[in-house]
Amino acid sequence: MRIHVGVCGIGFGHSSRSLHVVKKLLEHGYEVSVSTYGEAVNFFLRHGIPVNRVTSVKYGVAENGSVSVKRTLAENILLPLTLASQVLEEYNLIGEETDLVISDTRASTLLAAKMKRKPVILILNQFNISLETEKHKKIARILEPLVQAPAKVWEVADALAIPDLPPPYTISLRTLNLPEKLKDKTFYVGPLSPKPPAVDREEVRERLGIEEDELVLLAHISGPRKEREELIKKLTELAKKLDKGRRFIVTSGNPDGREIKREGNIIIFDWYENIHELFSACDLVISRAGLSVIHTCILHGRRMLLIPIPQHGEQVGNAYRVQQLGLGKTLEESKLSEETFREAINELENEAEEFGKNILEVKRLAESLEGVDKVLEILHKLLKAI
Repeated sequence: MRIHVGVCGIGFGHSSRSLHVVKKLLEHGYEVSVSTYGEAVNFFLRHGIPVNRVTSVKYGVAENGSVSVKRTLAENILLPLTLASQVLEEYNLIGEETDLVISDTRASTLLAAKMKRKPVILILNQFNISLETEKHKKIARILEPLVQAPAKVWEVADALAIPDLPPPYTISLRTLNLPEKLKDKTFYVGPLSPKPPAVDREEVRERLGIEEDELVLLAHISGPRKEREELIKKLTELAKKLDKGRRFIVTSGNPDGREIKREGNIIIFDWYENIHELFSACDLVISRAGLSVIHTCILHGRRMLLIPIPQHGEQVGNAYRVQQLGLGKTLEESKLSEETFREAINELENEAEEFGKNILEVKRLAESLEGVDKVLEILHKLLKAI
């Protein structure tokens, strides 16, 4: 049987979780086609998955790396035409041979599948879009109905697979205000990533030249390139001023890079192939607030310092939810300074036992869910109903 998977290409969160679903489908003998755009194309290719490159969509980014309402409007002035082009591309890719479609936050994939009368599983953790802006609040209010329009598209899916923890531990709580009519076809499947492989923490630390008593901070920065570069630049400058006995490791999220830089207490990797090694070697993680990286931290039992992309509604909501659950700290990028950075790190270190207890409880739940297998269970039920 043939499955088509359409994946949102913004950042690596969607592609990394969908990759695990695609691999599981292939293991079960399904024929799989994948479509995406942006940096996600090379991500899939690096993992040996052929990709159909389709028309891109993106949000606008200001010079400081924050989400810009004004630039988003400017860069998507032809959005209706872009969406129409994407729908046509997906319609042709789905064809007549496809038995079922999976959409990871791709409205075009969902619409094309319905035009082809194919059952659809929607992987989604942002049902409601939270529009954040400091300068253009009036425009934001006017655009609010338009911004929420995708929710009407999401409703036509045959099943919604929410790649998040079930209540009361849901991370994406702020963007999952689901209508009551969708509850019967909504499934909280949990993180779409397997349990981390066993890693010899001490061996990795020794290989990286880390002293036994050093506190290791892993800055794992994902997301679109401009936001990554802006934050990495700030963090590396702050890392130079950290107290002695602290090692700072940075992954730049550049899958095409191979460079490794060492400067004092800082190690910078363009890309680290087995990221689980670094998560095992570190003591705490500094990152944006995408759902995938938060789940990776939980599965590794690592406390977090989250710095959400400025004015990115989903990430802001995720970050404060993590703080509310006692799994880590949140620091707004506009307030990022030597003082606030040091205070946050010190709090995470001094209260390690309390954070660790909370994370362990949520980790046990996450490990019990087997998210990818749950998606396949939903898929099998839909295929049987055809």
